[in-house]
Amino acid sequence: MLRVRHWKLSDTGTGLDCCFDTHPGYTAQTLVIVAPPCLEERPAEACVAPMVQWLREQHGKGATLASVCAGAFVLAYSGLLDGRTVTTHWYLARELKERFPAIHLN
Repeated sequence: MLRVRHWKLSDTGTGLDCCFDTHPGYTAQTLVIVAPPCLEERPAEACVAPMVQWLREQHGKGATLASVCAGAFVLAYSGLLDGRTVTTHWYLARELKERFPAIHLN
């Protein structure tokens, strides 16, 4: 079974709310989380802050974290990419490396 859930910032801006779930009530552990791309400005730290602890918790429980394009910025804010080799769209590579010097950019 493939379960897909979409998350958004809560109305208070301090946490995350699930806004779509293909299998509501299913309680198995999350296996893969994909930080999606964005078509506008790269995500600011303040916008990502409510997600950081949740991402760390999910990773600590065994979830694989992945990203597409600018989603790498979301994962980089979590600190979980520090010391790791990562990639992103070529257009964003310089900015990602400048903002997060502890990652190894390929």
